[in-house]
Amino acid sequence: MIDSVTVFEYELIDFGKVREGEPVYGRFAFTNFANQPLEIEMVSTCQCIEAEWSKGPIQTGETAEILLQLNTKGEGPDLLKTIDIIFKNEDERGYPYIKQVYIRGKIE
Repeated sequence: MIDSVTVFEYELIDFGKVREGEPVYGRFAFTNFANQPLEIEMVSTCQCIEAEWSKGPIQTGETAEILLQLNTKGEGPDLLKTIDIIFKNEDERGYPYIKQVYIRGKIE
């Protein structure tokens, strides 16, 4: 079970205005403040987002990151996407710990 867990630098990336078809890149960084190592099992996104993340255990006090690339083709004009970060660790109820972060913008 995890006590207080992660602190993200930010939980929303607003990329403003971009042209349809231009790739958009984002980075979510967080620090592990849990009483144990954390490990990301998967990052769940829509098909228009590719995600890469830190593999292996993230020790207490360490920082890890999730890198995103959004394909804007066919998206918009107002875009808001949720990214679910699913950890191998459990929350206080025994369920996988999940953190949600967001990206938004305008596609022209």
